Amino acid sequence: MNKTTLFIYLFLILIGIQSYSQTPSCDSIYTSFSAVEYHVNDKILAPEVRFELSGGNHFSQESKDSIDVIANFLKLHPTMVIEVGVHTDSRGTALANTDISSRRAERIIDYLIEKHNISPDRLVARGYGESCPLITDEMINATESLPKKEWFHQQNRRVEIRVLTP
Repeated sequence: MNKTTLFIYLFLILIGIQSYSQTPSCDSIYTSFSAVEYHVNDKILAPEVRFELSGGNHFSQESKDSIDVIANFLKLHPTMVIEVGVHTDSRGTALANTDISSRRAERIIDYLIEKHNISPDRLVARGYGESCPLITDEMINATESLPKKEWFHQQNRRVEIRVLTP
């Protein structure tokens, strides 16, 4: 292997490592809104934020109260930058679910900006669609109880806060 090939090889490995470290994982290890310290990529499961199931981006008063919790958290940490990540269940197409979750993440950010005066520079919207389920389709399909299946789908429909800058 000559020096040029070795250099290119090492460069590609380095880029791969850097890209990998900036890609959020699908793990479901959460910290809480009351943690003492936060680190880059810490994730917090937001209180229940429920959207209309028809693919819309409207949420109820109870959901607004949950988003207010996120706003209060950001006010306590005035330099923190976060990603608002929205997940869907696996019903519908992957493309449609990614689109729906992206629009919902944007809606949450709009609410934080308009209602709470949170700077848009501190907020990043990301729609994950069905790409990171907490409960797999295999587990859901293996369950015979329809109410339990629906509960599993509901767990996959969630909002996560990921710390980008503590």
